[in-house]
Amino acid sequence: MKGGDRHLFNQEDWYPPLKTPLEGLTVDQANWKPNGIAVNSIWVTASHLLFYKEQLLNKLEGKPITTTVQNNNETFTSNNDEKSWLEIQAKMEQVHRQLQNVIGKLT
Repeated sequence: MKGGDRHLFNQEDWYPPLKTPLEGLTVDQANWKPNGIAVNSIWVTASHLLFYKEQLLNKLEGKPITTTVQNNNETFTSNNDEKSWLEIQAKMEQVHRQLQNVIGKLT
């Protein structure tokens, strides 16, 4: 596992890293969904992933998992402003770095 945690966000392995497609994405691009198809936008998928990465980080650090989310559907959220999109991207990177540190200490 040592070193493998980097592949989750920064480096390509058997699947592409998450960081690359998020970089430089506009709000409109992040919210885009094809018409007539029931799919999630990149933004709501990123929000969903971030929610569960934060929960995993709390669990690994021995912190209580506190959330107001009632069900999985509530983790798929988005907004329509640049500041919020940049915050999601920055938070995703921050949480991933914290996960790398915690996982690195376990191995």
